[in-house]
Amino acid sequence: MTEDTNHILKPWQVVLLGLGLLISLFLLDLSLGSVKIKVEELLNIISGQASKKSWEYIFFNFRLPKAITAIITGAGISVAGLQMQTLFKNPLAGPSVLGISHGASLGVAVFVLSSTAIFGVTNNLQESLGSWGLVLFAIAGSFLVLLGVLFASARKSDSVSILIVG
Repeated sequence: MTEDTNHILKPWQVVLLGLGLLISLFLLDLSLGSVKIKVEELLNIISGQASKKSWEYIFFNFRLPKAITAIITGAGISVAGLQMQTLFKNPLAGPSVLGISHGASLGVAVFVLSSTAIFGVTNNLQESLGSWGLVLFAIAGSFLVLLGVLFASARKSDSVSILIVG
């Protein structure tokens, strides 16, 4: 039985294809929106020769930070998922399966409910911390749940039990 390997891409071809796709989607993200900016105009904006100042403002203050954040976040989520699967030695391990996403939701709920119930209307925790309070409590809630799952995984080596704990 012979195997035809002519149709299989080589690793360097997959990397080049991925980079080309990433660059194309990055430019598409920068170009599309409520105000459509052509790719040629994007190059003019980057070189400092924008035909409209409003496009330059939109590009540097909204679209470029959003596109860069999307790339960094996507890379971070994929690496975090791989690390979680490696740590727990389980291909099903993920933030929603292990309860980490729900821990973040619990942290946000605690922040929202405790800021008015404990501190009252005059000294509101939400007003003092702002949106950073939501982020900090979400991180704290997910971290506490992750610590609980890590503690349970140190005591039990059975992956099904770890998934049930999560």
